[in-house]
Amino acid sequence: MRAVRSLVRGDGVPFPKAAKPPLAAGRPLRLSDDLVQLLAEAREWCPAEEDKSRGWLYAHPLKKLMLFKRERGASWLGMPLAPP
Repeated sequence: MRAVRSLVRGDGVPFPKAAKPPLAAGRPLRLSDDLVQLLAEAREWCPAEEDKSRGWLYAHPLKKLMLFKRERGASWLGMPLAPP
């Protein structure tokens, strides 16, 4: 997943029209980060009416990370797993 690799490196997710700076550029993503807050930032950064990918640009990768964090990652961080 290209978007996830870019977020982890701190490169951010580039906006398709290059009119805006990349999402979360300069902030390397960690599992301990608040992914819900990042998704909210992403929705402000690229509203649904501007997102020609219908969520594949940022929503799909971030939601997959949220699932991973809930199922596996939380235990690696010493956090309790969320109930299913």
